[in-house]
Amino acid sequence: MWLEISMICDHVDNGQELITNLKNKANRFTPSDFMKIRSRILQSTENLPSKYRQMYGEELFRHLYETIDEIRKYKATPQLPTFDRKDCLELIQRIDLMREEDNEKNKLFTDMVKLTSIYLIFVAGKPLHPLNMEFPGGRKIAKKDNAYYCPVKNKQKDVEIALCKFCICKDMDEMGE
Repeated sequence: MWLEISMICDHVDNGQELITNLKNKANRFTPSDFMKIRSRILQSTENLPSKYRQMYGEELFRHLYETIDEIRKYKATPQLPTFDRKDCLELIQRIDLMREEDNEKNKLFTDMVKLTSIYLIFVAGKPLHPLNMEFPGGRKIAKKDNAYYCPVKNKQKDVEIALCKFCICKDMDEMGE
């Protein structure tokens, strides 16, 4: 099952059309797909210290899975003040660069990341990583006064596959006290 998620951004004229496309794609994920995606995520964290293996393996999968569920249940009519077709296409291209091998698990994983990223950035206005996710160094994504802050936002700006450019988080240094 290849979801052709790259096409979601191509012919979208309004927020309702985008959310309809996202919901249709989210509903195509099967329990078997989720098992394969979880396996792929856990495999990619095998060499991490156990503390980070759990955070990046289990918590990240849970965040992606819950975001798919949120998309499936989405009822509001989105206004999409942040939607930009060019940014959406660039986001998808960056996610495609993450694919390590051309196999089913990796295709399913990148499709899930594309779908959830598009939703979180352009519809929900939420960070790409789970709130309170701890990064190396012990700092976490934080929320203050309806704004989100990330400890690695500016540190990742030159990384070719980083999605930080699109995330609504501000850099943690901008939070103040």
